[in-house]
Amino acid sequence: DQAEQYNNLYEISRAVSGRNGKLLLPVPANGRGIDMLVWLSRFDLPLYAESSIIKNMEALAAKKQWLRPDFQIPCRFTAVDNTNRTKILNTNRPGIFLFGDGMMTSAVSGEYLDAVRNDPRSEIIISGHTAKGTLANRLLREDYRIQNGICPAVSRLTIKVHCDEDDVLRLVSRVNPKFVMLFHSKQSACTALLEKLAAKNISAVCGTGICTEIGSR
Repeated sequence: DQAEQYNNLYEISRAVSGRNGKLLLPVPANGRGIDMLVWLSRFDLPLYAESSIIKNMEALAAKKQWLRPDFQIPCRFTAVDNTNRTKILNTNRPGIFLFGDGMMTSAVSGEYLDAVRNDPRSEIIISGHTAKGTLANRLLREDYRIQNGICPAVSRLTIKVHCDEDDVLRLVSRVNPKFVMLFHSKQSACTALLEKLAAKNISAVCGTGICTEIGSR
């Protein structure tokens, strides 16, 4: 339930800023990164975003055919780049920081981590997939954080901009397809949805792992 995940993101953001900490949100500079920036800008939060995310958001905003007619670029955030990053991170002020490096493999990610390394008031949220061996993946391990003197809490909060179960069912009701293939999700996560599609007499298959088919073609 993405609404629940976004509400969790807001509550964590509010809690971290309330204790004068910094919340690090390493995200892709496209997709989820833009979506999270737009959503968080609705609230009265000390919000910062790296220029890579902002540029991609502006480029997307020009593609009117992909967006809701009422979409507007948010303005309740501060842009961060090489010219002001060090100054902003070195201030003893709270902030929610989005930077375009979901797996934290860049030098910029190192700057952000160094800024909160010794601050137990701060927190890091990993919101998507992390490859084994990347910094974001290692930070999720408590033993790694202890060995490297990293004080902030690190948690995983999965946020996706792909279709969830309700989205698929709404789409199916509009398109009325004869056949549906589900993909980009674990097979175990598709089971309930496959059964709901079968109840609508729609043949469906899960395209990840071992295919499971319910219904007749």
